Amino acid sequence: MINKTMGAWILARNTGTTKYNLAKNQISALQSELHSEGYIHVGTRTMHFSPKCDYGQRELERMIDAATSGSISAVFVFSIRHISKDYSTAFELVDKLNQLGVIVYDNEGYQYSYDWHCKQIGKRFKGGKRV
Repeated sequence: MINKTMGAWILARNTGTTKYNLAKNQISALQSELHSEGYIHVGTRTMHFSPKCDYGQRELERMIDAATSGSISAVFVFSIRHISKDYSTAFELVDKLNQLGVIVYDNEGYQYSYDWHCKQIGKRFKGGKRV
């Protein structure tokens, strides 16, 4: 617990039509994961736009405000690809949240940060494309 709160947000995104590509199914699974990790669910956002564009940034405003005020210490996503298909964009958001004292978890409990794992993925993907 970085900022001494047990509040957490869920961030979901429709990425297709299979079971966990639908935001509603991600939210359900993430609620279970969030509670199993001991967090209290305080907000949910289903993204429709890239975090890079104005609309996407507006979609994230309440979550970022909660992180800035210290009322959350975690954000749960189904996977890094559910933030953005472009890894560098996804990592920018993860890095921003980490700087605000917020841990980003995926559905398997992995903590995303700009650590070795993210750097390794980033090396394989430049500008969202496999190199």
